[in-house]
Amino acid sequence: MKKSYFFGFLFLLYIQYGFSQNCAAGFTLSSNVSSVCSGDAVVITLSGSQSGYSYEIISGGSVLDAVSGNNNPISFTVNPTTQTTYDVKVVGCSNPYDSITIDIIPTPNITLSSAAA
Repeated sequence: MKKSYFFGFLFLLYIQYGFSQNCAAGFTLSSNVSSVCSGDAVVITLSGSQSGYSYEIISGGSVLDAVSGNNNPISFTVNPTTQTTYDVKVVGCSNPYDSITIDIIPTPNITLSSAAA
């Protein structure tokens, strides 16, 4: 096949089918709390998952977990030790995605002293 025919064929494929991946519809994230003590469990819930898609929760560029959509809300449990932003995205797609930040409640400094008798 001549080069010109090959590129013409590719162009026709592009017009007919495109090269973009069909991605899931948008979703939102929520959590059971917005701030916790260091290491406490937080449940992050994704509304509007869709069957046929996988959803990743990412923190600091690392994938922490991946869950398959099931047309119902899906949950991720995390245990942050510092203020952390979690991103959730559809695997293989740049969009949609959403983020949620969990704050850490500072440990109180308590000083005990006894009263002189």
